[in-house]
Amino acid sequence: MNGTMQAQPRSEARPETDQEPAVSNTEPSSRKKLVIQTERTLAKYSTCDSQSEFMTVLLVEDHTDTRSVLGMLLNRCGYQTVTAKSLKEARTRLQEMPFDIVISDLNLPDGDGLDLVREAKQTHKLKTIAVTGRTSDENATED
Repeated sequence: MNGTMQAQPRSEARPETDQEPAVSNTEPSSRKKLVIQTERTLAKYSTCDSQSEFMTVLLVEDHTDTRSVLGMLLNRCGYQTVTAKSLKEARTRLQEMPFDIVISDLNLPDGDGLDLVREAKQTHKLKTIAVTGRTSDENATED
């Protein structure tokens, strides 16, 4: 094998099974792993809520690859997605247009994403989702 990948439309690819497709590159970069994992997830769970096309999401995430993948997933489900990579940028976006949902990383380079979540709930009366890449209990959120 030469270390390359080739995608085929589902109709031409392998028959429907629960098996994951084989990847010829044995040690892909972390970005490539993320894209492969995302594509597998999208193929497996491609149903989305029909009301999503009417909802606008503010996605706040400082990590470029994570922001890109989450944005791709949300867009694929029909959400209108606007992204921000910092607390300051998110606050600006909230003033520029209305949103239905805010999804925010808790650990932003210029502040605490939990502050943004609280602010979005109180000031803008928005539904919020807080996310983090940390694995400890120190990031537990409140109701």
